[in-house]
Amino acid sequence: MQQVVKEFTKGLWTELPPFRLVLGLCPTLAVTKTADNGLGMGLAVIFVLALSNLIISLVRDIIPKKVRIVCFIAISASLVVSVELLMQAYAYPLYQQLGIFVPLIVGNCIILGRAEAFAAKNTVPLALADGLGIGLGFTLSLTFLGSLREIFGSGTLFGMPVMWDGFKPFSIMVEAPGAFICLGLILAAMNVINRWQARRKGLEAPENVSGGLPRLHGREVSHGRVRAVRFGHFRQQHRAGPISGQLPLSGLLARQGGRPRHGGRGGLRHLHGYAVHVAHAALCADSL
Repeated sequence: MQQVVKEFTKGLWTELPPFRLVLGLCPTLAVTKTADNGLGMGLAVIFVLALSNLIISLVRDIIPKKVRIVCFIAISASLVVSVELLMQAYAYPLYQQLGIFVPLIVGNCIILGRAEAFAAKNTVPLALADGLGIGLGFTLSLTFLGSLREIFGSGTLFGMPVMWDGFKPFSIMVEAPGAFICLGLILAAMNVINRWQARRKGLEAPENVSGGLPRLHGREVSHGRVRAVRFGHFRQQHRAGPISGQLPLSGLLARQGGRPRHGGRGGLRHLHGYAVHVAHAALCADSL
């Protein structure tokens, strides 16, 4: 029971999708002109995310690994169609306001991300708690952002006036730039709160605070140093040696002038399997 509560509550702050994981930003920025829109979109995501996690956890042992992503998308797409039909029947004005972003829930990275990272690897109670917690956190985030934009951009909250007489709304808040401004201010405020909480606990800095130099063994280091450390760690993880017909790692990943270069017999043309993954990882590491 304690584990179920933990998986549910993590989505309310520790893994808050738009503001901590920075996921699902497309609907977060697009549909939050009002609190009503944010709440409606959030409830639709809760429905899809909770039920998709539940179904995927139930059938995780019978889905072949090679087609699991296709199955996950098919499950979420079926649920999105159900949500769309329900909204058309019982909340048509809200459906018109949300528009194309209702069917686009199927492409929301939160849905597929939780299916692949959690639901497909855990039991039904944990998967359901994860879906409900992440979905509720997403709903609260959209409603909060929509409330801010509606209050300062229209002087109302859920359609009711809340500001004093003579208040002049900031029209930019209900436009596209206002969404980015509010999102940036919220992210900055959460970073401040995270640093304050870390100082109270005697920690140097929370891991998910954006900005500043990263730390390695308690000391600030340059991004180039982090790249070198991560690159070396990757090579250690794949030190098993070349598979038959592959080029050795030392030949593939020889570094010259701080950038990876191909070496050996004909470069990448003769490589498959791990060697290709290593080459891709080298490029990713070099871009950090």
